[in-house]
Amino acid sequence: MTSTAARSGPNGMIVFAYQGPSQYRWVKITRTQVQIGQTGSLGRVGAGVKKKVVKRQPLNRFQPFTVKVFADGSVKVYKGAATTPLVSYQFASPASGGVGLASFKARTVFDDVFLFDDSKL
Repeated sequence: MTSTAARSGPNGMIVFAYQGPSQYRWVKITRTQVQIGQTGSLGRVGAGVKKKVVKRQPLNRFQPFTVKVFADGSVKVYKGAATTPLVSYQFASPASGGVGLASFKARTVFDDVFLFDDSKL
């Protein structure tokens, strides 16, 4: 995911474990933070930002991120070519569901998106 915006800053989100409009998990990149969180309750996990890191994103400059979501509930976010995650979180219970992309009042480029369902391989 690459995020950039003119004035408002980046505001892109990868949605996963989508059960409906009030139940899903997400990774969000904003102008000042990278967040991993959940909307609604899934399994034994309640709603809210689960983990965040303050990381100011420059305006009008592409910033590449790699987001990895694993079947065991683990989520890792990498910036650029880093091999150590910028932020990671282990959800207490895995959740299945749809995957989607979102951007709000910003220009967010989702490039080289690969989806793998390891449980089917």
